[in-house]
Amino acid sequence: MTHVAIDGGRVHVTSDAPLAAPATSAGRYVVDGVIREITTQGTGFFDVLVAAEGLAPTEDYQVRGGALRLGRTVHVDPATGSERVDTTAVWDAGDGSLALTTSDLDTEQVLALLDRLDLRPGPEGLAVLPAGGIGWHDAPQLVKELPGIGLLEVLPLSAEVSGSLPSWPGTPVAGGELYRDEVAPGVPFVVLVTETARVNVLPDDDGIEAATAGATELLVEWERAS
Repeated sequence: MTHVAIDGGRVHVTSDAPLAAPATSAGRYVVDGVIREITTQGTGFFDVLVAAEGLAPTEDYQVRGGALRLGRTVHVDPATGSERVDTTAVWDAGDGSLALTTSDLDTEQVLALLDRLDLRPGPEGLAVLPAGGIGWHDAPQLVKELPGIGLLEVLPLSAEVSGSLPSWPGTPVAGGELYRDEVAPGVPFVVLVTETARVNVLPDDDGIEAATAGATELLVEWERAS
């Protein structure tokens, strides 16, 4: 199965586990000195947010060959009673969508931000490249669920990502080297390091042993955009 990451890279995942689950990808961008996170996923994501998170639709536009829909969510602090209003903008190109949530941008500013990004929809997914003075803050990632194994968090293997890995060799497996780490004391997960990616495998209800067994046969390649 191949997915397009938010940076335009193509992530190839091979496993005996079912691969039909969609993937989401996230990137953090520096926009006029402010770090903003954008996620990409399949088409129809706005309706998913309305159903799952109570997003209240507010505005609709046709922008850059796609549909831009905005909605608002009110968060109330139970201790103080104060409110924060978040605006979520979802741009849907038919083959994929992007989502941006902000509490400090109005509609005009969201439209201006979209105009500064290089949006590249395609049949395998949507790439969102920095342009117009916008830059990357850190490495993008792609997230995909593999039933019976767990949640994959995939990052391209850069110098920064490599520097966070253990200095000792991992256990050799089909796709690279395997390590075990902990999210918190007593909460283990598995790290697969391939030639092109770091893959954090967060166990599902089947537990760490199932995640480890699945990771030993897992093949993941992050093919960088040309």
